[in-house]
Amino acid sequence: MLRDYRKVRAGEQTASWYARYYLFLRTQSWYVSLFTPSDNQIVGETTPRYSILGEKKVAKVHALMPHGKIIYLLRDPIDQMWSDVAMFHSARFGHEGLHTIDEEQVVRFLKDSKHLASSRYLKNLEQWEDFYPSSQIFVGFYEQVSDAPKQLIKSIYQFLGVDSSEQSIPLTVTRKVNVHTYPKMPDHIAHVLAQLLIGDIEKLHERFNNQYTAEWLRSAQQYLSAGCDHRL
Repeated sequence: MLRDYRKVRAGEQTASWYARYYLFLRTQSWYVSLFTPSDNQIVGETTPRYSILGEKKVAKVHALMPHGKIIYLLRDPIDQMWSDVAMFHSARFGHEGLHTIDEEQVVRFLKDSKHLASSRYLKNLEQWEDFYPSSQIFVGFYEQVSDAPKQLIKSIYQFLGVDSSEQSIPLTVTRKVNVHTYPKMPDHIAHVLAQLLIGDIEKLHERFNNQYTAEWLRSAQQYLSAGCDHRL
């Protein structure tokens, strides 16, 4: 749940929310009740998995919250997939084990449609756009988190309709949290991912045509030209 914690009243309200979350019958009205803000609050929920909800589930979200606002941050799809691979396998084998995993096992992981879905940004975005107007969808880019975090936060605040003045931006906005360092992506894996995602990246660049999508496309083209062919 996304909240402005500087304005949340502690104690009774927090206890009441947790009691409702854990103890009440889980119906649609119960779910909606979790998003009832107190004074000077906005509320929301965050998980990358919402980006890949199917059409029926997006329709259900819209039916429950037609005035909701969607924030979608995009990362280089190839880097995103390697992060998924690294996170999944390092949880099982440790960071060092990533380079000892059988290549065919990694390729099978990459080609799995349920894993690829999180990097099919345009398809995911268009699915939400079928139900929500562009005025209710904010698209940002992962690189902004490191390149221009204050401006990104300011833009999100403006999108949400809350105070976006300098005083409202937390001092911790430039602090790195939950940092994960994975081994460098092997060239042959980068090549496989470029083969799988080049079409998506080209369409992304056609739509957004900014410095971030341009760099994603350039990297993908380099991976394709540098690697040997892998049959998919």
